[in-house]
Amino acid sequence: MTDSLPLMLLTANGAPPDEMVAAAVTCGWLPARPPDPDEDGENGGVDDDWLGRFTPPVVRARVTWGPDDAREASAVHGAGVTVLGRRAAPRTPEVLSMMAAIPFEEATVTGVHPEWRTGPERYRAPSLGGGMPSHGWLCAFRGPRAHRRLVSRRWLDWGPWRLHRLPGDLSVVEFHDPVADSATALAQARPGHETLGITDNGGYIQPDFAYQDPPRGIWDDSGLLKVIVHGRQLEPRELLEACALRIETRHVEPGPIRQLAYVFMEESQAERNLQALAARDLECRAIRDGREIVLDGRDRRPPRPAWVNQDVQR
Repeated sequence: MTDSLPLMLLTANGAPPDEMVAAAVTCGWLPARPPDPDEDGENGGVDDDWLGRFTPPVVRARVTWGPDDAREASAVHGAGVTVLGRRAAPRTPEVLSMMAAIPFEEATVTGVHPEWRTGPERYRAPSLGGGMPSHGWLCAFRGPRAHRRLVSRRWLDWGPWRLHRLPGDLSVVEFHDPVADSATALAQARPGHETLGITDNGGYIQPDFAYQDPPRGIWDDSGLLKVIVHGRQLEPRELLEACALRIETRHVEPGPIRQLAYVFMEESQAERNLQALAARDLECRAIRDGREIVLDGRDRRPPRPAWVNQDVQR
């Protein structure tokens, strides 16, 4: 282990912090030895029950391994998230195995290229909100509740990233080649950051979603909302709000919405919007010879970036 390696930070939520920290020790993300005392004694001595500091209802806790000028690892809890840091080279299979062992619902891994935020460009990526940091190398969703925050599970299969589906309903998105140089990695990651963060173009629905202009249409008591479209192109923000309506728990008009179907008066216009709707698992319909038909866009996946197809066994 060399001091020149960045401190990779895994930020996670959705599980008790003591369970996440304990699992991180067991799987090797954090050192097996007790943390080191720091100068102000915050970490305590080596005989302290340091893991107990992370037991709920903990508000803040922090332990570190190694001196400040050569930090080896750290575990910090605050603002509802737990941050686990380790100084090691980013190797995809190894990190995926460790992430699978740590209980969480949502997680991000950053720090592979810390110069993104300190260099001349000072890049700041979108995030998942809720105390989670800006996107970096990886983000992950585990279980139905976490996946429900996406416009659709299909969105993960169609994005400009490398997707890893692991046991336990764990989806890990890799935004860039971990061994690429900083500039190359940033160019690879930017499109994915934009489309899997809290943006108008994104596919992530933040809690307490704030609508701007939710879709209106014809609603039936089965929960289907038909949105009639004529003479306009659908915008990503409208489709994001449409997907938010499907998971809405607040009262919305006209009533609970199970699914949305966009009905186009012209079939050619439906074809132009078919991929965008299919990626979000929204229905695309058109009027043909006076009858309403359903168009299937499941084969309309966009091409994947070249780096996604490269070998990940390194």
